[in-house]
Formats: sequence, C-alpha cells, structure tokens
Amino acid sequence: FLLPAASGAGTVYLTGRLTERLRPGAGVWAALALGVTTPVLFYSVMFWEHTLAVFCATLGAYLLLTARDGSSPWRLAFAGAAIAFAAGGLRAEMYVFAAGFFLAALLSHKGHARWTTLPPLAAGAIVMSLPLWALNYVTNGSPLPLNAAKNFSTLTLDYLSQNGMYAVVHLLVGDGVPLELAFLFCMAVAIAIAVVQWTRGPGRGALLNLSLLVLSAAAWVIFAVSLPPLNYPTQKVFNFHGFLAISPLLVFGMLTRARSLDDAADRTRRMLALATFLYAVLYLVSISLVSAIGPNGGSLEWGP
Repeated sequence: FLLPAASGAGTVYLTGRLTERLRPGAGVWAALALGVTTPVLFYSVMFWEHTLAVFCATLGAYLLLTARDGSSPWRLAFAGAAIAFAAGGLRAEMYVFAAGFFLAALLSHKGHARWTTLPPLAAGAIVMSLPLWALNYVTNGSPLPLNAAKNFSTLTLDYLSQNGMYAVVHLLVGDGVPLELAFLFCMAVAIAIAVVQWTRGPGRGALLNLSLLVLSAAAWVIFAVSLPPLNYPTQKVFNFHGFLAISPLLVFGMLTRARSLDDAADRTRRMLALATFLYAVLYLVSISLVSAIGPNGGSLEWGP
C-alpha cells in the first residue's frame, strides 16, 4: 500500500507547488483541498492503480506547465512520457487528459516556442507508448491497458444520439439523478461561473469560494437524496459519476483573470485553463462513445 499512498501524497504536493507558483500563499490551501475533499484520499489507501495514474499525469502536467523558454528538452520529454505512462500503462481514460494537455500546449505556444516544446513532448510520449502498446497487446489482446481492454466492447454514439440533451445533462450530473434536478444544477454552475468571471475587485476571491462551497454542498445533497436507496450507502457512488457533480471545482479552472506582470505565470494560467476546457469537452464526447447505454452501463466506473 506504500505506492498508492506515496502517489497520492505526491499528487497533493505537486498541486500545492503549482498553485503556489500561480498564486503565492494559496499552495497550502490547494493541497489541503485536494487531499481532504477529493477521492485522492480514498484511493491513496487502496491497492489500486488510480493514484499512481493521477500522480504520473500530474507530474507530466507540472513539468510542462512550469517549463520556461530554454528549458531542457529532457524535461519536456519526461513530461510526455509520464502522461503517456498514465494512459497507456494504467488508466485508458488518461488518454482524454493527455489529448487535452497536448492540444493546449499546441495552441498555447507560438512560433519558436512551439517548435522547442512540442517535439520533445511528443517524442517522450511516443517512446513510452510504443512498448506499452506492444505489452498490452500481448497480454490483453488490445493496445489499451487491462481496465479498458476488458470493459470497452464497442465504440458507439447510440447513447448520445438517442438521448440528446438528456444524455448531456446526465453526463454532467449523473444517470440516476432526475433530469429536472440535474438541469437546475447545470444552470447553477453556469450562473456561478458567469458571475465570478464578470466580477472584479477584492471581493472576487470570496465570491469564488462561496460559489465552490454552495456547488459542492448541492452536489452532496443530490448524491444523498436523489438516488434510490441501496443495500449499502457506498454503492451510490456507482451511479453518481457526473463530470460536474463529482468535481464542481474543476470548472472554475476555466476562469480567466486580469493580466499580471508575470508573463510566464500568465501563460501557465492560460494553458491550464485551456487544458481544463478541452479536457471537459473531450471527456463528455469520449464517455458517450465507449458505452451504448451511458456512462454507468455495465457497472462501468467513470470519474473525472
């Protein structure tokens, strides 16, 4: 159990370091929020691959986001390799994360910076992916890691095409949640983002914290009262895998802020916001493709 615990601790540490770079004084609070209020705590004491996958992805993202002009290409290659290992060796859904960050890197870097960043990043990912694909194919009969090779039977758009807006709302909040309640939650998230985005001045931080608190509380209320009773309360989590409901704070990563005097920090913020947005979009699309009956079909577990 040391590896999951160390991976969880490493994820918390890197998140705190990155936050401290972007907003001095907030690193400790970000680390506490991640370590105490997210599933990282639970998975860190279970002998599963989840926290190791998250740590590798976080490490790769940290190395990429904190790279500066003239950074060693080995640093960027290691970033690509770490994210590729998370996806190809541990959890297939990390391919969605990888796609979001690689696209964000492509769009965020211009001119010479693009050519000095993307080739080593891609090279590291390819060098790591090729042996993993070969190993997975030999052992699982698929280039995907074991968890995906055994669960993905088809790729289909049936769920999304047959359910339309119902599918989108359920993907955002959860299949077991009444549509009206899920729609209200989505509207509340959209309004909160708009209000915080347009607010300026010293009260913006307090408003953001209040919004996060209210949305998190609302998600827990939905989780507690809207799903049918089960033999064990913990089983409810298998029907509660909505993107926003599980991680409402993730959406606020898309917020922009006034430009600061630190150009490097501004570029990091823009890349992180763009990667978060792309990840959210790609997540909703990909989750519609892997199951004909929705994200919870066949007892599949999907979390952001």
